Amino acid sequence: MNYYYLLQFKADVKKLQKKNHYKQVIKDILQFLTNKPKQQLIQQNILIKENDGIELYKCRIANSLSNKGKRGGYRFYIAFDALDSEKLIVCLTYPKDGPKAQTNLTDKGAEQLLKAIDTTTVKLDSLDSLNSW
Repeated sequence: MNYYYLLQFKADVKKLQKKNHYKQVIKDILQFLTNKPKQQLIQQNILIKENDGIELYKCRIANSLSNKGKRGGYRFYIAFDALDSEKLIVCLTYPKDGPKAQTNLTDKGAEQLLKAIDTTTVKLDSLDSLNSW
């Protein structure tokens, strides 16, 4: 699989990592994504929106520093390009619990993510390169 990210995703993750409650966010994301084929990621998560061949999925990831499971962990949004079956784009993550907690992504927010994919997507050398953030 070829991994990409939105520029805003990197900025958001760096902010989260500064808080003790979220220091393991990259580890949690890597654990979620590693060795999972596209079909498994699609089946286990919720399709939020589709536009121009891009499918946006909401995923629930447990925060390994919390005992609240997926419900109190992170919301993590990924997108797949229908024209490139090997392309996965990590779009957004935010916590559902703690000092930086947020509510669910709105329909307008989902539209903005899909639009951002056209202009602010960067290729990752590998999934493990997230560790260098």
